[in-house]
Amino acid sequence: QELPLLRKLVDAWQQQDQAQIEYWNRYSLALRETRELYQEDIQMGAALMRLTRDLEYPGALQWQSWQHKQVSYLTAFAMVAVANNIPFDAAATGLLWSWLENQIAAALKTFPMGQTAGQRIFQRLVHAVPDWIEQSKQVADDHIGLSLPGVVLASMQHERQYSRLFRS
Repeated sequence: QELPLLRKLVDAWQQQDQAQIEYWNRYSLALRETRELYQEDIQMGAALMRLTRDLEYPGALQWQSWQHKQVSYLTAFAMVAVANNIPFDAAATGLLWSWLENQIAAALKTFPMGQTAGQRIFQRLVHAVPDWIEQSKQVADDHIGLSLPGVVLASMQHERQYSRLFRS
């Protein structure tokens, strides 16, 4: 879901279409099924918007003028990509790269597999990135959404844990 949403948001920022930016921002936030996932998304989005506002990115100043309080990370990420003339494919590659690194870092903290094994996994998966980007371009708007109930259940359990070793 992230790449098709990123594509829609990049297009909206390129066209300076406030209605579409707002629509896809709300859509992105609505897809976060648990409080934990929702809060993580808006915290990351707010942090990126604060940075870009301090750096005086026009899109961040524009967003602030719209009086929005909650911004999804993807909305902020797309704004940064457009402001820096980064094409969708390159922005999507960056997003996937950071996502893969985060997933592997979390796996390394959870399972005793070692750094080398983590790098091997990363090297295998990173080759699929161009295919994932191309596939994302074929997703129709009404097919953007989640289909990972196991992740949702794990998130629901995780947000209720008494103590957590690391923030995921």
